[in-house]
Amino acid sequence: MRKFIVIFLFIAIGSTSCEELANQSLPNDVVFFDLKAFMTQEINRLNSQKPTVKKTTGVNGQTETKTLQLKDFQTELKIFQEADINKLAWIDKYQADSVFVGNQLLSIAYTAMENKLTTKELKVDFKDGVVSKIHVATKASSIVTDVEKQLIYEPDIRYSILSKQNTTGSSPNEVKVEGEFLN
Repeated sequence: MRKFIVIFLFIAIGSTSCEELANQSLPNDVVFFDLKAFMTQEINRLNSQKPTVKKTTGVNGQTETKTLQLKDFQTELKIFQEADINKLAWIDKYQADSVFVGNQLLSIAYTAMENKLTTKELKVDFKDGVVSKIHVATKASSIVTDVEKQLIYEPDIRYSILSKQNTTGSSPNEVKVEGEFLN
């Protein structure tokens, strides 16, 4: 029986690939701020409230502004969820820096310690124990392209997504989306 258990464990461990391990989410009691869960709650809240948003989009300096009542914040804010750093393989890949005043947490910043990680920085500010601002910086590079993104989310105030792309043989492109919550 003992031999059977050892063989079973060997097969179970061996069948888990490194990629699967890298994509596994961490348990809820981990020190990283759970950006994906927070943004999922915000998306659900916004979808139910259907706030009016003053939305400005721009491509290479050409902008357009519209006032809309958005109904699908999942599409609008999915990019924030994708920047989540809660992966089992990354548990020791980010340095955390917290700022407290007394016992009150004011901010926590996670900084990537390896260049290959796409999310370079995740900073969360708090006011009275509640998230007041999220800032995410990402960078992805390949042989032909570099893409940098700056994401800002302030609950009930605004969100901003700035993407700068440099592609070999092309002019740099900049795309900006800003949403201001009006109610």
